Amino acid sequence: MARGDRYLSATLRNLEIQSVGEPEGAPHQRFSVREVEVFQLLVRGMSVSGIAEELEIQASTASNHMARIREKLGVSTNGEVLLYAFRAGLLDRET
Repeated sequence: MARGDRYLSATLRNLEIQSVGEPEGAPHQRFSVREVEVFQLLVRGMSVSGIAEELEIQASTASNHMARIREKLGVSTNGEVLLYAFRAGLLDRET
């Protein structure tokens, strides 16, 4: 990341095409389509306000999506969301 490179695995890039809302599987597989979009932008390093701007939604709406993401992952902070992404193999270095 020192050069501004993004660290995204193929799994993260393809998260949108996975089944959404299934009761089984990893917690991130239960995200709604919009939650996937928010999650991807957060993992790319965007702030909640930046996510809101990118998706053309209110910052409060982006915050609500983040709250649901944290709830589904069983974590309390956005930093823990990133740690989850790392541990779940959703991040890696791509050049």
